Amino acid sequence: MKPVLKVATVALLLVNGISGVYGGLSLIMYPDGSSMHLSPDLLAFSFFDSYLVPGIILLLTNGFFSIYVFAALILSHKKYWRLVALQGIILILWLVAQIALIRVIHYLHLVMFAVGAALVGIGLLSEDYRSGEIADDSV
Repeated sequence: MKPVLKVATVALLLVNGISGVYGGLSLIMYPDGSSMHLSPDLLAFSFFDSYLVPGIILLLTNGFFSIYVFAALILSHKKYWRLVALQGIILILWLVAQIALIRVIHYLHLVMFAVGAALVGIGLLSEDYRSGEIADDSV
């Protein structure tokens, strides 16, 4: 991966990871949403009674997993590009589910969707992906 692209990927993963950990922990510690100024009314169309379960999911999928992908990238894991693309897909799916359940689109949804799309693009356009390492799935 080119150094400039690696720095951009690291930045995107850290933004997603830090916001996922912060948001997830905030929702777990204050499942009424008060710490993030979220109204319980946002959950009216969802199957959640509080923000606890969404907080746990956010913490694990976009917080901890993003930090794991960051570490894999820094340590040059053999298949890091798969993890980068997967994190982007997970982020996009999280956003689609969140918007469908709360029925509100906030500008941060659009910003984070761009982050997710960039991660997918970077993962799939990685030199390692294009160089044929993708064909080496037998290991």
